[in-house]
Amino acid sequence: MKPLDFSHLSLRDLVSLDACTRCGECIPVCPIVGAGEDHATAFVKIDQLQREWRRQDGGMLGPLGRLLGRGRRVDPQDMAAASYDCTLCGHCAQVCPVHIDTHHLWLSQRRQLAAADLAPGNLQATAATVARTGNIGGRPAEDRMAWLANVDATGDLAPRGADVLLFVGCLSSLYPQAFALPRALLTLLQGLGLRVGVLGPEEVCCGFPLYIGGRADEAVALARRNVEAIRASGAPLVVTSCPSCYQTLRHWYPDWLGEPLGPRVVHAVELLAERADGLRPAARPLRVTYHDPCDLGRRQGIYELPRDLLRRVPGLELVEMAANRENALCCGGGGDVEMARPELAQAMADRRFAQALETGAEAIVTACPQCTRALNAAARRARRRVPTYDLAEMLTAPPEH
Repeated sequence: MKPLDFSHLSLRDLVSLDACTRCGECIPVCPIVGAGEDHATAFVKIDQLQREWRRQDGGMLGPLGRLLGRGRRVDPQDMAAASYDCTLCGHCAQVCPVHIDTHHLWLSQRRQLAAADLAPGNLQATAATVARTGNIGGRPAEDRMAWLANVDATGDLAPRGADVLLFVGCLSSLYPQAFALPRALLTLLQGLGLRVGVLGPEEVCCGFPLYIGGRADEAVALARRNVEAIRASGAPLVVTSCPSCYQTLRHWYPDWLGEPLGPRVVHAVELLAERADGLRPAARPLRVTYHDPCDLGRRQGIYELPRDLLRRVPGLELVEMAANRENALCCGGGGDVEMARPELAQAMADRRFAQALETGAEAIVTACPQCTRALNAAARRARRRVPTYDLAEMLTAPPEH
């Protein structure tokens, strides 16, 4: 086992370790606590990092810090468990009174752990799969077009010359249970008169699962492949329905590559909201509740746009869960936790699904394929006929219910 290298943490990260007041505000909002565990809260992770940093280098206190940290070695396996059992939901940062950017800190820590070969085995296997095939499922590149089977699309969907490039993402393009999402979005965009293109086999994983797992170099390599294909299309606009892909393409690619991507990147919710007057959603007498995805809500601040779009659906009644918007509970689908500890991810999803049931909603709506997947799995475990749909599905023809 390699020693932990604190050079993976920026000066901002290291200052954050001493800035933490140990107030405990982050503990009750952590989804892992709601799932019955407490080893991966922000409080625990910061304490572990600071203790090990002081033991090795003295921290901000120099020799005094080494003296204070003597004999208090933290088990690296405990640090890895705490780090990789975190969904990166961002709720701890939301409530932090000293505004510590915990998301940045956790990503830095995961790079540190991955460099020391402490990343979970399942995550390492996934990284190898993505490096070999370009997607998280280990599927042939041609399978990225499978979601288009039996779809009555207008035009050939060639990327070159398109008004908007649809970046479908691994989950929506490779897993049949998610095919309804890109199909609905394609229908909406073409109904708005837009010429839509897709990269198809040229699209590879955006790099998000590898980057948040601590494998930045592999993520950047994927980014270069996507950027080349996106720029070659000449499309002025890229849209995706996946908040993780959105975060990566819009914010991280420019940082990783040191230059703008070129075309504007938007989430599907943003594009549909911009062109809402052109939408003609079918009447739908249904009571629904909206689940805020962590990467779209707390990370991007997009809370009202999806709700405004839902209010345009005739007959639809929107009811809120007790925890909504910036206080929404995580569904457990983020942070690579499903790879590291699937049973923990399921416990978080079950808790969120139970809260949705309390509203009396007949269906759940969200704007993330992974959240949709996690909550539908929770419904099956609970044996309840309360499905989760993507927002795009609510704006097209009514699904069977």
